[in-house]
Amino acid sequence: MHLLFRGLFLVTLLVGVAGHAGADDTTFCVKQGTRNVLVPRANGECRGTESPQIITGTTGPIGPAGPEGPMGATGLTGVMGPAGPEGPVGATGPMGPVGLMGATGLTGARGLTGSMGPAGPEGPAGATGPMGPVGLMGARGLTGSMGPAGPEGPAGLVGATGLTGLTGPAGSTGATGPTGLTGLTGPAGPAGPTGLTGPAGGAFVYSQLCGGDCKVGTVGPGGGVIFFVDYHDQYPGFTYLEAAPVDIGPVAWCSDTTNSIAAVNGWAANAVGRGQANTTAMLSPTGPCTTGAANVADAYVSPNTTADWFLPSEGELMLMYTNLRQAGLGAFSPALYWSSSEDVAGYAWSQYFGNGDQANADKGYTFSVRPVRAF
Repeated sequence: MHLLFRGLFLVTLLVGVAGHAGADDTTFCVKQGTRNVLVPRANGECRGTESPQIITGTTGPIGPAGPEGPMGATGLTGVMGPAGPEGPVGATGPMGPVGLMGATGLTGARGLTGSMGPAGPEGPAGATGPMGPVGLMGARGLTGSMGPAGPEGPAGLVGATGLTGLTGPAGSTGATGPTGLTGLTGPAGPAGPTGLTGPAGGAFVYSQLCGGDCKVGTVGPGGGVIFFVDYHDQYPGFTYLEAAPVDIGPVAWCSDTTNSIAAVNGWAANAVGRGQANTTAMLSPTGPCTTGAANVADAYVSPNTTADWFLPSEGELMLMYTNLRQAGLGAFSPALYWSSSEDVAGYAWSQYFGNGDQANADKGYTFSVRPVRAF
């Protein structure tokens, strides 16, 4: 940039001198300390530190260009001229290629939270979700105290007199009159011979199938725990009841949860000794249960391969709770257990082994099963 400026300055100087060719003698002043700056002055008066330089006569023909002298010192920058008029806007060049995406800048500070806008209109209510499964029946609560007696209601209207009944059949013959006085006692007859002495009564003898006496709480021959002994021979067909060593389930009472099974309904079906008959009546093909509590009890095989298990009746379930659970035997959970006794269509009896309560429950509920066997 400096070389270009110096060249332009020398050309300007030569043109300025040539412009005065053919004129009368003219005084040019040279600033001291410079070599190429000539300033024309009227009347031959130089100023300040300028020295006069007189150019006389007309300019002769330009001789050949001499060798280029050394570049003079850079002159002072001239005053900037006024800005030229703005040129026309050039045509828009073609768009350059898209540059690479720069690195993501740091996250700025969080702005202040704006004020809350007005609440929007309430949306329509959502559709009601499907009903969840019915939960297990909770333990029976304590009986509340009896409330005060209510006021006595008004007496009902007297009913109309019924029709007179038909005349009854003739009465039976009257009672026999009193017996006459007893006659005097006759003399005593001779004493008869003494009868033979009867056999002595036998004591109860425990079975030894349990590796010793089969008593309540001992391990039975099926690998379970003995919970009942028929000391008085009340139940034909068995003397002992044994509970399996583990729970099964939870499962529903029966796959048919709506229809009644007559053979397992009623007081007799709740008794001790009815569990096996109840289970047989529940099972398909004679009964309606293709799956359920009776099915898993009947299919159970104990660790020592004993397989003659069934679902206990309500009475048998109560004996298990009383003789085992309350004594801390049998590894029972504080849970609800199914019996094989039905209450009404759709409901069967169960027992809560947390406190011994018995309750009817929907056959579709899933409770634990503890199989039993008799021998």
